[in-house]
Amino acid sequence: MSSTSRDQILARIRAANGAAARPSADADAAYEALSRRYLRAHHDPAGHDIAALFAERAADYRAVVERVPEPGPAALAPVIAGILATRAAAVPGSFAVPDGLPAEWLAELPSGITLARDEPPLAAAELDQMSGVVTGCAVAVAETGTIILDHGPGQGRRALTLVPDFHLVVVRQDQIAAASGLNNFLRITAGAFATSIATTLWESRAALHHAHIVERLTPGDPATAATLGSLGALGMPQDAQYALLNQIVNQQAFTLSALDLFYASAILLLVLIPLLWIARPPRPGAGGTAAGAH
Repeated sequence: MSSTSRDQILARIRAANGAAARPSADADAAYEALSRRYLRAHHDPAGHDIAALFAERAADYRAVVERVPEPGPAALAPVIAGILATRAAAVPGSFAVPDGLPAEWLAELPSGITLARDEPPLAAAELDQMSGVVTGCAVAVAETGTIILDHGPGQGRRALTLVPDFHLVVVRQDQIAAASGLNNFLRITAGAFATSIATTLWESRAALHHAHIVERLTPGDPATAATLGSLGALGMPQDAQYALLNQIVNQQAFTLSALDLFYASAILLLVLIPLLWIARPPRPGAGGTAAGAH
């Protein structure tokens, strides 16, 4: 194609796209003027009730949310007392409390409610007999309705909040954050780590299987000799025969490696099945998990 013909075609394309009538400087200026105010949260706390959003999302997990209209322990204590009294009437027993839980939260408990301090740590059998547990939290994510415990003061150890059927957790207003950016970051990071680990294991096991298969590919092996003989009968050069044989071995090695990963995943799922008995659903009338006091 001549230079003149090429210029004519390019000129017609520019004209069709409107580029001929718009200087490149204007295009650059329009591009620079584009808004790049990316959202850091789906819900702006200034224009949305983040506590209401958290209560809505937490209710999706069958949590019973009790909002306290007034801040401070004076308004919170009677609400906690009422919730624990209702729970104790349905399921008698003591309530476990972690070290560091503010005493003013429990200042108005009825005389019939007993508390069990988790100091020294209670045994799993004792925790299983508890009517419930009362803790605070580190932070709550409104976007997902997630409550985060970091084992700080007033939160206790993992077993304390895992074994009892009933967990009353106090979430203050200033502990609720939209945190959609953090949620997306953790989701993407976890996916990236899982993909990297799975790929590394797949390639590592494939290399191992490749070495094991190659150990049997000797001139004295009947299957190897028959395969090379068949390829030679087709007129394939010796280098090409070995290249094709190596390709077949690679395919088999990666297939066996994938089977190893599937077996490992199945075993992991079987090991996790007993957790279903630990994560029991709320008892009828027990109210599940109470959250959102602030």
